[in-house]
Amino acid sequence: MEALGRASPLEDAEACVYGYGALKFLTMNVVLLNNLLRLGALDLMVLHLKIVAAAVSSTCVHSFQ
Repeated sequence: MEALGRASPLEDAEACVYGYGALKFLTMNVVLLNNLLRLGALDLMVLHLKIVAAAVSSTCVHSFQ
């Protein structure tokens, strides 16, 4: 979680994909799932998705101008 928290979804996209893939695998264990939720994994994922969506949206707007 700490490494994902420091990673930039724009600059370290590949690392984020692998990290979130590992988290998805770990969530099959209910105890680990609860710990990840307590640590803010879901909030971090939402934040990263918002960052990526804003970057993509900005890129699309500039490409049409």
